[in-house]
Amino acid sequence: MSETSVYTVTISGLERDEGHAPFVWVVTESEPENAIGKALGIHAQIMEESAHSLVVESWHVGMPVDGFWNDYRAA
Repeated sequence: MSETSVYTVTISGLERDEGHAPFVWVVTESEPENAIGKALGIHAQIMEESAHSLVVESWHVGMPVDGFWNDYRAA
């Protein structure tokens, strides 16, 4: 089994057209691609939004440095 890491993934959806800030998701996964996919899925489900309208603004390994984030490490 692969070792997991914490990833911070910043995603904007349709709210960006209204001038709203993107959402920051914190997830635990074994690979960056899996973390991005998990965050996209969470965002799409919670916001009831098509994955096609989502944009990954950024991602990095580790916790966010500041600001508000959505903690889905246990998901």
